[in-house]
Amino acid sequence: MKTWICLIGLAASLGAAVATSGWTAVAQTRDPRTVKELMKEDIAPAADVIFNYVAIDVTLAGVVENAPKTDAEWAEVRKSAVALADSGAQLKAQGRGREYDKLAQEMTDAALLARRAADTRNVSRLRAAEQAMNAACENCHQKYWPRSDQQPNGR
Repeated sequence: MKTWICLIGLAASLGAAVATSGWTAVAQTRDPRTVKELMKEDIAPAADVIFNYVAIDVTLAGVVENAPKTDAEWAEVRKSAVALADSGAQLKAQGRGREYDKLAQEMTDAALLARRAADTRNVSRLRAAEQAMNAACENCHQKYWPRSDQQPNGR
């Protein structure tokens, strides 16, 4: 009987710790998908949303600086930033080593900057977050993303 009471108390304590830690259920479990699947299904689409909202287009008519304007656009940026942060946690959960975890954390940190920018509707901060995301992506891709000349059969 005492053992059950101790186990129930331990479970309640762990539940409270997890509930107050800020982690989502996604970040606590390992996603069974490969890195390539996470990139294709979650990371790239979410990053593209943010990249597209801060894109600077140069045309014959002049320079156009894109930025989210409506509530729906800012909500889309925020949703994408949260998805990127969760994806970074998933990459770290795969246990690929300290250097890989550092790169995944860089993406997560940049995504959290984008989320804060969306929460405060700050275009300048969103542009800074996009630059941090771009750097995080490039740092990781230079080391881990296979280039076409590195893949078997030129694929």
